Amino acid sequence: MAHVSVEGIYKDGRVELAELPEGVEAPSRVIVTFLEPARRADPGRPPGVEPTHPAPTGPETPEKPDPPRGPRQGGFWRGRVWMADDFDTLPDDIAEAFGMGPG
Repeated sequence: MAHVSVEGIYKDGRVELAELPEGVEAPSRVIVTFLEPARRADPGRPPGVEPTHPAPTGPETPEKPDPPRGPRQGGFWRGRVWMADDFDTLPDDIAEAFGMGPG
């Protein structure tokens, strides 16, 4: 049988499946992965009612944007970087490798 995924809820030591997948016979081997940590009961919310916008947790939490910076100032790399005089000249062997012929 192919691997099948089905949603469910772990409660009172049992896993309650949202639906029974086709072709699954009892008993069947399963692997259970817990997707969300247990939540404390919210006294202001009736049981079984999820919040409309749960607080983000874990790696899904958006990062804070970098603080705004002022305009960049040119010349930081001046004197540290140089460019060869023949920078714009395509070497003959490279031109031949691309079928362009000597330069």
